[in-house]
Amino acid sequence: MLAAPSFGACSLNFSTLVGQEAMATNGATSAAVWPQASAAVYIPFQVIIPWKVNSFAFRVNTQSGNCDVGIFDEGGTCLVAKGATVVGAAGLQVVDLSASVSRGTAGVQLGVGTYYMAMSVDNITASVFRIANVQVPVLRACGLRQQTSAYPLPATATFATLGNNYCPNVICGPNPIV
Repeated sequence: MLAAPSFGACSLNFSTLVGQEAMATNGATSAAVWPQASAAVYIPFQVIIPWKVNSFAFRVNTQSGNCDVGIFDEGGTCLVAKGATVVGAAGLQVVDLSASVSRGTAGVQLGVGTYYMAMSVDNITASVFRIANVQVPVLRACGLRQQTSAYPLPATATFATLGNNYCPNVICGPNPIV
């Protein structure tokens, strides 16, 4: 199993120096189809003040099939996952993690530490916005991981080295995201 980088993980806003460099020099947001059917992408983030996860959001470009979103701890244990969720129409899609989840604890409390936001899609037609033009080595340095055959999201992640530059533009929050 791959461990999070020792310099600390980065959230989607790439709060580490590596991430800031990636965004400053290469990063742009653009829509692209999901890179592999049933694959999951794990994006690390750091919690410095405990809070509850109530929602998860991403921006859809092309509606198709289903997705699953969730939060995993540093060791790969799923803390919460929504389960099969229709990829919505174009625009912001907010997924409620405070109730009716398929795995883990709804509104899970995160303590100080490193976690992973996870997203998987059951097809390669759905298109979501992602951080574009960032090279694979930079995303690996930020701690991104992947897993094939991970739809729906598993109870325990099998982290693998990221093999593509697909980083979905996602966010999770303590309050409903509007």
